Amino acid sequence: MRCFRQKTGIRVSRIMIAPHNECSDATIEALAALGFEGLGSTRNHLSLAGSAARAGWLPCAPALPLLDGFPILPRCPIDSSRDELAIRAFLGQALILYGHHTDLSGGLGVLREAAPRVDSLGEVRWCPLEEIVRSRFAACREGSSIDVRAFSRRVRLSSLPSGASVAVRLAGAEETVPWHEIRTEAAEGDRRRGRRLEPGSRLRLRAGERLELERTLLQRDDLGAVAPLRPSLAAIGRRLLTEGRDRVLPLVRPVGSE
Repeated sequence: MRCFRQKTGIRVSRIMIAPHNECSDATIEALAALGFEGLGSTRNHLSLAGSAARAGWLPCAPALPLLDGFPILPRCPIDSSRDELAIRAFLGQALILYGHHTDLSGGLGVLREAAPRVDSLGEVRWCPLEEIVRSRFAACREGSSIDVRAFSRRVRLSSLPSGASVAVRLAGAEETVPWHEIRTEAAEGDRRRGRRLEPGSRLRLRAGERLELERTLLQRDDLGAVAPLRPSLAAIGRRLLTEGRDRVLPLVRPVGSE
């Protein structure tokens, strides 16, 4: 992904979309250890939730927290009705629409129809998956104290009142691991980082601060130390066949043709 970004200037969010929505415990552990921030799926994967499911997670949560705060972001088909999108938005879920290249075989009309359905729901902000996964939290305020229930191991808190005392807890997990401050930006433009938020402790914010915290991972691998896999001839052959099919198909049946 680093090479792709350097060549194209396009930033890629570290969110994995599992092929055919199938993902094992071992895969989730590996993704979390290698720096991925979440998993996008059309399934709830409650069988993989472990303690999160036993802790009473409901489908109305902003995300499903799995291993060590690794969340699943629910997706919905690009042709979902306005009513379904409205219910998801009411429950605080991000509206992540998905489709396949074949959905565009008749032209780009499906995109022109989907975007207005989302925009018609009220105040809407389109943003990358990276920003979505870092906004998966719920907050409860009592006086100057704000308790944050995070559904992701990395959260970005903004628009908090000056002087607020903030405590962060990971949903569906025992809070025995500290959070670390990744970046804090104040209204006057200065930045700082490095504060440590121990379990049960609080941070007090100054005016206009935007806070970004990351939960310390139980295990995190050095990406540079991971040995590359030996290429599989079967995998290479399958890749060439499927990519060749996708490149030839528009020539045989042009976009917009019946």
